[in-house]
Amino acid sequence: MMTDSSTIALFSLALGLNESWILTDLRFEPDKRSGMQELLIDIGFKPKGTHPCPMCGKPGVVDEGEERI
Repeated sequence: MMTDSSTIALFSLALGLNESWILTDLRFEPDKRSGMQELLIDIGFKPKGTHPCPMCGKPGVVDEGEERI
């Protein structure tokens, strides 16, 4: 679903995303087990953005990533 910039800004703020991260999509899809609607949020990172190392905390550049669910 396409979302407007104010919705993207609101969810980015609510999730505490810093300038290195991009909220790329918000959508509702039916849950496979219950059939109820669930909100799916896709978050990406800016190419060549600086992110802290999860082990030591030092900033580093991310070149690639993988999708996680």
